[in-house]
Amino acid sequence: VRPVGPGQALALLASKTVDPRTTALVEGTPPSVAPADPSTESARVTRYEPDTMTVAVNATAPGLLVLSEVYASGWRASVDGRSTPILPTDEILRGIPITSGNHTVELRYAPRSLTIGLWISATAALAMVAVFVLAGWGYVTRGGGTAGAVPAVRLPGA
Repeated sequence: VRPVGPGQALALLASKTVDPRTTALVEGTPPSVAPADPSTESARVTRYEPDTMTVAVNATAPGLLVLSEVYASGWRASVDGRSTPILPTDEILRGIPITSGNHTVELRYAPRSLTIGLWISATAALAMVAVFVLAGWGYVTRGGGTAGAVPAVRLPGA
């Protein structure tokens, strides 16, 4: 795992100075990693939906789980129920720091913009219902709308 600044990973990968099969380029502070035997480690996707992903991980040493999923800031990760950062890895992938042992890694798409939008929509819907209720209440208390109505006039020949 090697730290890089924003936008630096692509140039290193394009120049072939870094082999992405053996080195992960991480934006930000890289996690602690230790050498491990890849034949004894595993990562298996147990749930995959558009906004949720679960991975069962068996790691013999601390490391970085790199998923071939596009990094986006709206994703949230947890390892065994504890929130953990998702690190931009190799410019476009998701990297999740893990410790040694068996773990369940869960990723959920929950951008703040969606949460804010839902609150705004719910508030607007409640306001609209309140206006309709108040308007209906006013209609009922005024006698069903007959107050101030013009009496019917019968025209000759009708």
